[in-house]
Amino acid sequence: MYPEPPSGQLASTTDPHPFFEILNQTGHAVAAKRLKVRYYYTKEPEGLELGTCFWLTGAESVDDVKFDFEDLSPVTETANRYMELSFPQSTAQLDRAPFEVRTGFHTATSGAYIQTNDYSYDSEAAPLPASGVFPYRASSKVTFVLG
Repeated sequence: MYPEPPSGQLASTTDPHPFFEILNQTGHAVAAKRLKVRYYYTKEPEGLELGTCFWLTGAESVDDVKFDFEDLSPVTETANRYMELSFPQSTAQLDRAPFEVRTGFHTATSGAYIQTNDYSYDSEAAPLPASGVFPYRASSKVTFVLG
């Protein structure tokens, strides 16, 4: 799973970019439409959240990604919201090849998110060789759910 792209680990941004790489290790294919991914964060800016998918492998279109933004209950010190991604229209089958989803989100007011207090953000991540993106070290910081 990947957070903010190059130019350093930004402590504050108006447009966080969580990137996810999902590997199926079950030994059998899983329909992408059964998968949900949750990214946990603290929402500082006011306004409605809007999500964008920039890249999606193993599916027909970035339009296959559905964004839901929800309050977390109970609230923690490092998260009061989560972004949930799902793929209800996808016909993709996840097998051994990585399934990559590159997203971004912001508020309509373009307020700043302080990422250093976000549960799913890792400022210690190092860039992947030759890719220029920063991986998360602990996959437990994101929830993957099969429905």
